[in-house]
Amino acid sequence: MFISELPPGAREDLAVEGRPRQPCRDRGAEAERDAAAVAAWAGALGLPLTVERAGPLDRRGGSLQRAARAARYRFLEAVAERVGAERIALGHNQDDAAETVLLNLLRGAGLRGLAGIPPARGKIVRPLLDVPREAILAYARAHGVPWVEDSSNREISYRRNRVRAELIPRLAKEYNPQVRDVLARTASILRAEDAFLETLAQERLGGLSRPASAGGTALDGGALAALPAVLRGRVLRAAMRDLPGAPVPTAGHLAALEAWAAEGPRAGRCDFLRRVAAWWEGDRLVLAPKAVAPPLDPVPLPLGVATRVAPFGMTFLAERVEGVGGDPAPPAPGEAWLDAGAATGGLVVRGWRAGDRFQPLGLGGTKKLQDFFVDAKVPRQARGRVPLVVSGDHILWVVGHRIDERARVTAATRERIRITARTDPGADPPGRP
Repeated sequence: MFISELPPGAREDLAVEGRPRQPCRDRGAEAERDAAAVAAWAGALGLPLTVERAGPLDRRGGSLQRAARAARYRFLEAVAERVGAERIALGHNQDDAAETVLLNLLRGAGLRGLAGIPPARGKIVRPLLDVPREAILAYARAHGVPWVEDSSNREISYRRNRVRAELIPRLAKEYNPQVRDVLARTASILRAEDAFLETLAQERLGGLSRPASAGGTALDGGALAALPAVLRGRVLRAAMRDLPGAPVPTAGHLAALEAWAAEGPRAGRCDFLRRVAAWWEGDRLVLAPKAVAPPLDPVPLPLGVATRVAPFGMTFLAERVEGVGGDPAPPAPGEAWLDAGAATGGLVVRGWRAGDRFQPLGLGGTKKLQDFFVDAKVPRQARGRVPLVVSGDHILWVVGHRIDERARVTAATRERIRITARTDPGADPPGRP
């Protein structure tokens, strides 16, 4: 039995221009008929069968067809896991491959889209991808294999169906009778080239990237700019793909990031995706999940003025206290006492940056802030939300954790600075995931 399946990237919900969109109908009896046909044929062959009915589909961010496809793949993966199957074989054929290439071409896809349906991905394999649909049906007729067809495949209000029923037959009749085979072979060539470029991009990414603060990736800006454009975009896409929880960028998002990055280091950040941010740290381009990305621009902390630092959800107050040193009373929560001599460059509040170091109070030498966070058991996803009080290039206070040994109040201190940091109502304390 052959059941129609949406190939990856298909947009069957798109109505053809000039034709009304047909509502997605409940297949109801047809679906029950399909299940019964599969059960009967599996029983005749003595094969085990699993049938499940999906509940309400999550359509957030997509069409009903996409939600149904996602549910089918989740079902297949779950059953494969349950029975210990190493592969999941799907029935996509050469006609499906040709239709996908044309649909992606009409949408203006890049090399990956024009490569069509992959013959294998993870556990998924498609052993019939080079076999024409008519050859499959001919085999079924010759060997008495039953099949059923989804009647919605004949509704040309869906773009894929119109390509299948109108465009490809016309191309075959007026231009090349072997158009399906030509498109499938072209897709195969492009898949090989896409795989080669992807491997090359991964190699380049490994050479110009390093872990950054906030669970992100820092890319060498000069090396990135020197790459050919075709590799630069792929390196950026690969870097974003490695970020936890980040969506794969669209071609438009990728182009926007490339254009922004091409202008070189500057202040500010590029919020080109809903869950990803990009900013410059020196000559390195940092990509990180937006939820944990630190603010790039330091916020000045003038003395005697309460300053709200919105990205951290906190308000800071720094006050100068005169008088010869000696240890002050133990600081209250959210409070630090510093030697004013350590803050001659003025005070700012900022987030964690790649390469940050400080000398934790009581330690004889400096330590990477990243290592300090590990020892302090600050979750990776929360580190970018820990504010730092900084003077020049020196971290004076890791708020909520430790001051720098070189900024502590001693008997030689002539002036002290008392800093309080209060969490705004409703905001999470610093370092909480």
